[in-house]
Amino acid sequence: MSITVILEMKAKPGQVDALRERLSSDLPGTRARPGCESVTVHQDQDSRETIVLIEQWASRQHQQDYLAWRQGHGDIERFLALLDGPGPIRYLDYLGA
Repeated sequence: MSITVILEMKAKPGQVDALRERLSSDLPGTRARPGCESVTVHQDQDSRETIVLIEQWASRQHQQDYLAWRQGHGDIERFLALLDGPGPIRYLDYLGA
């Protein structure tokens, strides 16, 4: 069964446009990774610096393999340079209720 992953990021002051550009350039590669079913990007209406990714993965392991791939290419450090710090990552199971 697939999982939903929610990642919240808060851009440093003045960096939200750079963060959005980085996401636009990097997300096609994310969507092409094994196990990635979808990724959507959302901006908080009350805090424009806050960007939320909602991801569907075939499994948690697929998403963690993806993060390791990004880490190996130095992408995580490039994202962190635009952020106030690492945001929370939540892993959710669908209950079907």
